Amino acid sequence: ATLRCVLKSFEKFPKSLVPGEKLGASNPTKFASEMNELLKRQHCNLNNNSNSYSIDCPYVCARVVRETSYEKFVEQLRMGLVRDSQNTRIVINFLRPALIGFMKPRIIPAHIIYGMVGGHFSPVVGILEEDNEGNKLEDPLVGLFDVNHKYGTYLVPARRLYDAVITKDVFTQQSRALIFVEMMEEQ
Repeated sequence: ATLRCVLKSFEKFPKSLVPGEKLGASNPTKFASEMNELLKRQHCNLNNNSNSYSIDCPYVCARVVRETSYEKFVEQLRMGLVRDSQNTRIVINFLRPALIGFMKPRIIPAHIIYGMVGGHFSPVVGILEEDNEGNKLEDPLVGLFDVNHKYGTYLVPARRLYDAVITKDVFTQQSRALIFVEMMEEQ
């Protein structure tokens, strides 16, 4: 759902190329690879189709950033949101229970295990660095848009989000990550 949400958010990206709903990737590397492969395939299909808009179809790529300090994490968020807000989106992969705790389990073993190992993807929608009076916040607030309607859009302290991102995925033994999705006019 996050991949679809990100692609739909690009004004110039053809909505007809947004893939159908399906279960998403399980880690940042797979998410970025899946997006890059999907877009490469779509771009090739467009270029080989005479009824296409291949000239106007933008090129989109995803890159993963992980294993960084807290200061660099905040700077990456800041730069990604400010640098080119029309053509850059940030997706964050984090351990959700580190932010909001465990939900009431329906099936205790499966839910507890998934909660401890499963990562979650959400688009980053902004960063607040000042309070209402214009004073700089010691810990900026990061705005996340959760594609799961139960959570919606919410603010989380950057330090707490960073802690949820640097947790290790038990399957890959790598930390979760920021994923920058950038749209360019040409490859």
